[in-house]
Amino acid sequence: MDKAETRVLEMFIRVRGFGTAHAAVFPAPSRGGELFASLNTVISELESHAAAQFSSTRASKEGTTLKAVALANLQEDLEAISRTARALALTMPGLNDKFRLPRNVGAQAWLAAARSFAEDALPLKAEFIWRGLPANFLDDLQAGITELEQAVDRKGQLSGESVAASAAIDEAIDRGMQIVRELDAIVRNTFRDNDVTLAEWASARHVERAPRHTAPQPPATQG
Repeated sequence: MDKAETRVLEMFIRVRGFGTAHAAVFPAPSRGGELFASLNTVISELESHAAAQFSSTRASKEGTTLKAVALANLQEDLEAISRTARALALTMPGLNDKFRLPRNVGAQAWLAAARSFAEDALPLKAEFIWRGLPANFLDDLQAGITELEQAVDRKGQLSGESVAASAAIDEAIDRGMQIVRELDAIVRNTFRDNDVTLAEWASARHVERAPRHTAPQPPATQG
């Protein structure tokens, strides 16, 4: 949740507290009692969605790191194969075209190149090994492909979870605001002759505004 959403949640919690303090005036069968109960449900949902959002956002950052590591490892393998292919091309013309590194820096472009390298290098496996690549270089390449694919999939999944949590927060806040608006009429009608309680209500339902940051004023010049 961002700061604005957090301030709204804090307002909901204050309004719930107002309802608890005046529960005798708003029994469960009354419309006011129903609304305070519904607001409590909204608060529970928001707290749950906020926790899910925080967890998925943190995991997404970790996923970004894992994706970057997997991509770097795969690039290293492909660079070794491409370098060796250039040496092979001295006696086997045309190999340079098959083992060119992608110019697009996106993960999907590197995955496509890696799959192509794996297929094209298989018939020449012995030649690559003869020129210094490890005997299991194709196995390592496939492992690198799988690692990056999984990292990309995981990153996308976590991003989707974060988006879903954000949407759920927006929806819950909309419902909560509607509840508070309806409660406002009920509370003001119920306590219309009680200025102290009305002031308490106004304070509870007030949403704090973000502080304004004013630019520092230049020092006054002396004449």
